[in-house]
Amino acid sequence: MELPAGREAFGLLTALARVPDPRDPRGVRYSLASVLAVAVCAVMAGGEHVRRDRRLGR
Repeated sequence: MELPAGREAFGLLTALARVPDPRDPRGVRYSLASVLAVAVCAVMAGGEHVRRDRRLGR
């Protein structure tokens, strides 16, 4: 796939790693990119409810 000049291609995890993490560092167990990746997978699998879909990350 050829991109326009000045553009770069990167994967989903790389893109999610660029999202600033607003959480307090105390008590953080998982990187924000990991949490967001699980959420993306849940939505792609047809998930509609956060509480019900959180078990996918276990």
